[in-house]
Amino acid sequence: MKTYVNGFLFSPDGSKVVLIRKNRPKWQVGRLNGVGGHVEPDETPAAAMRREFEEETGLDVGTWAWRLSLVSDSWVVQFFAAFSHSYNLVRATTDEEVGIYDVDALYALPVIPNLWWLVPLCRDTDVLPSTIFDTSTVGGD
Repeated sequence: MKTYVNGFLFSPDGSKVVLIRKNRPKWQVGRLNGVGGHVEPDETPAAAMRREFEEETGLDVGTWAWRLSLVSDSWVVQFFAAFSHSYNLVRATTDEEVGIYDVDALYALPVIPNLWWLVPLCRDTDVLPSTIFDTSTVGGD
């Protein structure tokens, strides 16, 4: 099973979020997504989240809170959230554009469709972090 991480860095008040405009994979091209990537062998998801975010934005965020997992029969994505005054220091360090966006305006942006609910859910500190969605059964019959 492949394991990925995806993180949302929020402004301290949660009104802004850092997202990346994807150039790959093909189904994500031109859309905004959280920052993340593969978990390396012998790496924890939290360590991968910290590494991936710094590699793609130039900003080392030391503390990421795990919020939820999306699981299928061949992959799992661990979602994380962080809040920092340094959110506005991000910059693109790869060929993918990094930007800061209003959380309440995501519906009007070209985002990966599940971000419309994932970003607010990850921003909500009252959500129990043990929530897991099994996408292998969604829509199946």
